Amino acid sequence: MINGFYEKSVFHFLDMINLGFRVDEVSLSSVISANSNLDQTFNFGESIHGLAIKTGFEGIQIQTRYNSVSNALVLFYSQYKDIESAKRVFMQNGNKNVVSHNSLIKGLVYNARLIEALHAFQCMQLDYKTRPDLVTMVAVISPCGELNLLLEGKSIHAYNIRCNTLSLDSSIGNNLINMYFKCNCPIYARKLFDKMPNKDLISWNTMISCYSRNEILSQEAQNLFLDLVRVGIRCNLSTFLGILASFCGKDNLNFGKLIHGLVFKYAFVDTLSVINALMHMYISCGELMISVSILKNILFKSDIISWNIIISGFIQNGLVREALKAFHFMHSNLGRSPDCITLVSVLSTCADLKAPSFGKSIHGFVLKRLIQFDVRVINSLMNMYFKFGEIGSANNIFEFDEERSLCTWNCMINGYIQNGEVEKALELYLEMRNHNFIPNEITIVSILGACAQIGDLKHGKEINAYVFRNGLENNIYIMSSLLDMYSKCGTLKLAKRIFKISQEKSIASWNSMISAFGLHGEGEKSIGLFRKMCELEIKPTKSTFIALLSACSHAGLVEQGLRYYNLMPVKFGINHSVEHIVCLIEMLGRAGRFKEAFKFLKESRLSLDQGVLGALLGACSDYYNNDINVCKLVAQHLFCVEPNNAGYYVTLCNLLARREMWDQVSEIRRCLRIKGLVKPPAFSSIDA
Repeated sequence: MINGFYEKSVFHFLDMINLGFRVDEVSLSSVISANSNLDQTFNFGESIHGLAIKTGFEGIQIQTRYNSVSNALVLFYSQYKDIESAKRVFMQNGNKNVVSHNSLIKGLVYNARLIEALHAFQCMQLDYKTRPDLVTMVAVISPCGELNLLLEGKSIHAYNIRCNTLSLDSSIGNNLINMYFKCNCPIYARKLFDKMPNKDLISWNTMISCYSRNEILSQEAQNLFLDLVRVGIRCNLSTFLGILASFCGKDNLNFGKLIHGLVFKYAFVDTLSVINALMHMYISCGELMISVSILKNILFKSDIISWNIIISGFIQNGLVREALKAFHFMHSNLGRSPDCITLVSVLSTCADLKAPSFGKSIHGFVLKRLIQFDVRVINSLMNMYFKFGEIGSANNIFEFDEERSLCTWNCMINGYIQNGEVEKALELYLEMRNHNFIPNEITIVSILGACAQIGDLKHGKEINAYVFRNGLENNIYIMSSLLDMYSKCGTLKLAKRIFKISQEKSIASWNSMISAFGLHGEGEKSIGLFRKMCELEIKPTKSTFIALLSACSHAGLVEQGLRYYNLMPVKFGINHSVEHIVCLIEMLGRAGRFKEAFKFLKESRLSLDQGVLGALLGACSDYYNNDINVCKLVAQHLFCVEPNNAGYYVTLCNLLARREMWDQVSEIRRCLRIKGLVKPPAFSSIDA
């Protein structure tokens, strides 16, 4: 059994019984331990338990020397997830030793009963007969990290310092380091690491891996790796996998190439997990084509992880067609079967490319392979169909899913909102609550966005009440969404109150408040808030200036708007985007400075999309004394870009009517009738 031949161990035990040999403590504990490592042999294990009771090797009456049978039974029941039976065997053991306690603690940890494991450790300390050993310490440190129990973890650390166990075995220190990182205390982990008297390679690897998992501390991981190399300890596979996960930008490329060289030096160049990590590193450093060349060199050795990395790399770099080609080559030419991660990436690509045929063929593949039960694949399929505008198909998938998660509900709600079915999104939210699902941050932000779209102040206030009832008022994303909802629902007073009581104001909150003042015609207050934001050294974003320029446009503050537009690249390092240019054109148009708007558009050399042209046509309609020929030219461009948008025809028609050009008005109206276009009637979306 020691060599891992568990089945043979069980067969030899049965042969021993059949030959009439009497079982003893060693044979019973050995066969129970062997059985613990086999699948679907629970009934056999229970029969061995019965034999142990029958022969007097398990139960309250047993002597100390028979503890190994009870201890093996505790581990056996724990391995088969029957933790209650394991606890019962433990309690019936009248002569518990340190191994007995360790068996129970390890079993509780294995079954994710972490609080009970810590309680068992406390009870062990109260037992004067037993004293925790190294195995105990390693077992109880893990629950502290998993449950973020920093105080309990520190207590165990202190206990080890008192008992001087840290100097005896590095495994305790290594587990404590991992625990501190999981409790988000990297400073404590580093202090412990620096003071450890017997650091081994696992200590270094633990520090490097934990630093690498935190993007902010990735540089610390690289510095520590260099220290490891200087010390002269030979790196192993875990070292390279840990350090390669720390790369997150182009600045790290040279260091990444250094690691690549060390991979050759330490002869890990043929290890597939390291090759995959190298590919991911180069993609993170912005060198996708190097990753592609690495993949070509290991084409027939590559696994699904290799292809997932390269497909994700293509998608991250906007090469979505290449991502689909890579998937097709992988599946058709190499015969690699995609996993859930591959399918999620490919379905996302199909959605972005608006490729329904390919997307539906992937759906067929999913149904054929019975992968549709994976929640990630279900959500990706629904998201894809929503982006195709096929709401019915998305709804069919949702209805078919009998084990819906909160993520699935969120996906459906967002899909309805994206397709303009806001009322259905709100109905689905209420249905979700009736199914006893508790909304999370994503749900609340989505529903608040829906309320803002249709001016549903009633439901918005209900969500507001839910947020404060459940102590979510410190969530910056939720508070920012509340502010935006109140602003768009026409209640500036409540928007200001939300902004005022927000303990931590995100940049989104500042942007929303600047926009709120602008929407309500209080442009001076928008500018004042922007100045205050700059005084607090909060760096404005692209969205900040969209809100600010829009506010200046609504309030007629043209000169201030032009000033901030010109300051964007000079003072704030933000390049002008299409959105900023559209805001400026609208602002000039509303102020009657149409010629300046048109001149500005020509100088910007911007492609004439519907956003820019729509702003220019709006400027025409605001001031009808503008050059009608220019207005007609702008409208003709818009008719080509969006031929079914009745609003553009109506705007031009009104402009011509103001100049009493009735023949041309009749021609446009006839065109509208032929095309069957009707402008939707205007309505107020704000709740009364």
